[in-house]
Amino acid sequence: MSTPLRRALKRSVVSALAAVLAAAVPSLWASPARAEKPAHKADATSARDKETPKARRGKKPHTPKKTASREPTGSKSAARKAAVAAPKKRCTGVPVTIDRSGLERQTLTLVDCRERPLENAREALSVLARPWGAAKPVERSPRLQAISHSAHAHAAGPAAGPGELAPGVRLLDRGLLHRLDAVARHFSGRPISLVSGYRPQSRGSLHQAARALDLRVAGVPNEELVTFCKTLPDTGCGYYPNSSFVHVDVRSAGTGGVTWIDASGPGQAPHYVSSWPPPPEQADQAVLPPDGSSDPWSLDAADEHAPDREPSP
Repeated sequence: MSTPLRRALKRSVVSALAAVLAAAVPSLWASPARAEKPAHKADATSARDKETPKARRGKKPHTPKKTASREPTGSKSAARKAAVAAPKKRCTGVPVTIDRSGLERQTLTLVDCRERPLENAREALSVLARPWGAAKPVERSPRLQAISHSAHAHAAGPAAGPGELAPGVRLLDRGLLHRLDAVARHFSGRPISLVSGYRPQSRGSLHQAARALDLRVAGVPNEELVTFCKTLPDTGCGYYPNSSFVHVDVRSAGTGGVTWIDASGPGQAPHYVSSWPPPPEQADQAVLPPDGSSDPWSLDAADEHAPDREPSP
C-alpha cells in the first residue's frame, strides 16, 4: 500500500473514532443523574414501608394554606356604625280598631309581642269606656299627670272619684286588654264597638270596678262572639239575644269562666234562660243566674260570680 493511501485511511479512521466519542460523551454525563433518581424514589418507598400503620394514621394530610381575603377596615367600621344607628324594631301586638258605639274611633295596640298590656293603650281605652254622661278629657297623659291636670282643670266642676284619672274616667282592669286583644285576633280585621264600660253607679257590678265591657264586633253575630268568649279563661260571658251586645268581664285568677243568657230586652227586667231559644217550660218563667243567687245583682268580695246588670244599648 502506498504512503498516500495509508494516510488517507488513517484520517478516515480517526474521524470515525472522533464522531463516535462525540456522540458517546453527553450520554455518559447524563446517565449518573438518571441513575440517582430511582435511588431517591426507592429510598422514599422504603421509608414509607418502614412506617407503622399507626404512624401513618397520625399524620395529617398536607393542605395548602389559604390566604384570607381581608375587607378594608373602613367598610367594617361603617357597617358597625350603621348597625348602631339603625332604630330597633318595636315589639308590639296587633293593632285593633275600637270605637265608642260608632264615635271616637281609634286604632290601638293593646299589648306588646309578649302579651303585656301597654299603659298608653289602657288609658286610651279607659277614655272610650267612660260613662255616657262623662265628658271626654281635654288631654290624655300619664297617670299622675292626668290626676294633677284634672284637679286644676275641673276645680269648679265635678271632682274625680276614687281611682279615677278624671271625672268619669277610671283605668280599666288590665285583663280587659288581654281579652279584647284575643277577640281582635280571633275576628281579625273587624272593628270593635264598646256599648258600655265603666259605670260608677252600678253598685255590686264588675262595671263599677272597671272590670267589665259590653261590646259587639262588626259583622260578627253575637252568638259567635259569646261562643268565643267562653273559650277565654277566668272570664264572664253574658249573652243577650234581644239586645245588641255581649258582656265580657274579668274574673279572679283560677275561678274559671261564668256564662249566662238574659232574654230580656232593652229597659226590661232580667229574664234568665238556660238556652236560646228557651225551652217551653222557661218561656214565661225565669231561671236563676248561673251562680244560683236569688239576687243576681249582689256582688261581694268573697263571691264575684254573679252576672252584672246591663244597661239599655
